Amino acid sequence: MMFVFLTGMSRSGTTILNQCFNKFPLTQSFSQPLPLLYREAKSVFFKGIGHPETFYVLNNYFDESRYSLTDLVEFLDRWKVSPDLVRNLLAKMMGWSGQQTELRQEELLFPKEWLGLTDTIEGLLSQMARQSTNFLVTKEIHCEDFISTFLKRGWKVILIIRNPLDVITSIQYGRGIEYAGERRPTLFHVRNWRKSAHFAIHHLSNPSFRVVRYEDLVKDSRRELSQLAEFLCIRYEEVLARCAFDRHESPRPGNSSFPSKSKDTNFFSQIPIGRHKRLMSLEIREFVSSLCWPEMKFFGYTDSPLPKHYDPTIFSETFSDIKTEFSPAFSSIDQADKERERLLAISRGSFLAEEHERPFLNKAVFNALLRKSPYQVIK
Repeated sequence: MMFVFLTGMSRSGTTILNQCFNKFPLTQSFSQPLPLLYREAKSVFFKGIGHPETFYVLNNYFDESRYSLTDLVEFLDRWKVSPDLVRNLLAKMMGWSGQQTELRQEELLFPKEWLGLTDTIEGLLSQMARQSTNFLVTKEIHCEDFISTFLKRGWKVILIIRNPLDVITSIQYGRGIEYAGERRPTLFHVRNWRKSAHFAIHHLSNPSFRVVRYEDLVKDSRRELSQLAEFLCIRYEEVLARCAFDRHESPRPGNSSFPSKSKDTNFFSQIPIGRHKRLMSLEIREFVSSLCWPEMKFFGYTDSPLPKHYDPTIFSETFSDIKTEFSPAFSSIDQADKERERLLAISRGSFLAEEHERPFLNKAVFNALLRKSPYQVIK
């Protein structure tokens, strides 16, 4: 059985892509079956290095000085999971909306010995798979940290990315809070999107890794699905024979922040593309575009104008109901100098000090952004 890991930032299109895979022949796709196991792995790692973060453990790596990605991967390679821990985590996830594919303890056989993280995941999901399954896809959001671990094991990995302006619109407007939880600062989401983009750049050269742009998937679904079928070594003719993606017999169940009121039953709708232009204020659009511009340009999101000589300190958070653990000035005064220095580093094409590296996953990602998207955004 081939295991496939599907990940990306929330509201990026992981759900629709997950639904697509369930229509592929000999393929079964699970949606967030083990979210707390990934959080637990990162939490144990953080405790071991004395990291103060206890909740947002799947953090965005911005200004991170306590560990590197290599440190985390080495830990995950040697971490062992006890059967009791798995039982406890499954019990906590019962009835929790964050777990969309439920794993019932009474239907599972648990090993008697402690196993590695990947062995544990493969063992649990294999028991849930149909006998005819050759390709098992497991989707988890915000879990880019684990890509290296799965690639080393021989898994295929797919990361879906979407224009950050539309991602943040889907989180902060409409029914977004129902799916993303309490409202968080705009900068918090900006940094999570950049994390996803950096991991995509970091793994691009690996033949077992593929990036899918949400916009390409809904605009040219046949081409994208054909390439995904080739990536998984599945004949696309078999996909077409089984699937009718162009028209869907009934509106597909999903988790859109903006449920469609039209009678359009297209499986792939282009309506969400560019929704930020109708809902997001110019101030927020400039803020997001400026802070994400190098990554946006890298992935071809250049249809939004880039403000010249942008100063992050001028931004004022629009939303007043931000989660109380964040300062009201988190997106501006509190973090403005760090964001300004990040923009300056890209404008200069170099770091003036070692700590200026921290806004980027690593030097390789920084250099890739420079090659693809040199620009001058602030004086």
